[in-house]
Amino acid sequence: AVLNDASDEAVAAMRENARLSGFAAARERGSYLHAGGARLEVSQGDAVALMRARRRHFDAVDLDPYGCVAELLPAAVESLRDGGLLCASCTDLGALSGRYGDGCARRYGADPLRAAQKQAPELALRLLLGCVSRAAQGRA
Repeated sequence: AVLNDASDEAVAAMRENARLSGFAAARERGSYLHAGGARLEVSQGDAVALMRARRRHFDAVDLDPYGCVAELLPAAVESLRDGGLLCASCTDLGALSGRYGDGCARRYGADPLRAAQKQAPELALRLLLGCVSRAAQGRA
């Protein structure tokens, strides 16, 4: 498993959680080993660069950015092995629901139905799935 974040505080928390979970620091910097044989890598840096450097490397990728996930999707799709699992969360429902002008079109490449506020969560999910689909189209 690889854990990555750009934040110093988040990386420190990941290292502490690895230690509390029974992982011991390995010789290789940023690597941790568990007595059961599991290996963990804690990384600090740009998520897109990390995923692009590991094309078709991961069985699962979990994206949980603060804000828009769209800019991470192409690299995430490329870093997955065939049949891999992509998990993505978004904290920008306002943009996906059309509440903030053209933010949805700019970030996700789609225009939400502003009159359909009761259906905003479902429409946001559909817009996000369309964005994932477009990101996956370029995968060869």
